[in-house]
Amino acid sequence: RLNPTPIEGLNYTDRAVRGDLSYHYFVRACRDEATEGPRSRVASASPRPAPKVVWLPMTVAAAGPCRVAVRLEGPGTGGLLPQVRPQIDYALGDAPLDGFEDMARQEDGSWTFNVPDAVWRGHAGKTLRIQVRLVDRQNDVVAPLVEREEPIGGAPR
Repeated sequence: RLNPTPIEGLNYTDRAVRGDLSYHYFVRACRDEATEGPRSRVASASPRPAPKVVWLPMTVAAAGPCRVAVRLEGPGTGGLLPQVRPQIDYALGDAPLDGFEDMARQEDGSWTFNVPDAVWRGHAGKTLRIQVRLVDRQNDVVAPLVEREEPIGGAPR
């Protein structure tokens, strides 16, 4: 039993699967906790590998923001309407992260985000901490969070 109470919807997502196993599922109709119908046919599935984030070089325009760029690899990341998209959160040094924002998709398929000047300029010796997560169309996180720290000297790399 995967759930403690019956599900009223027509869809179920098992978020506790491991990538190295095959899974077999069946469903039963339930009138209440004590009255269950017959089992359905068994459906089998194997998890797809999670999409991943590949960091691209960060750039800084002479009078502009720090541009964070990533490329996505794996299922759901390609095409005109990708099924997943990256979101970014950033903070200076040990400052708290304050919430994820969507990254912008570029014509070459990469995704970018411009960190505002006020966050990093004038803070030589500190670190710009960046987190990226991948979400699906329902805003559910679909891949592990990745983090990068960029020392602030002159311009970030």
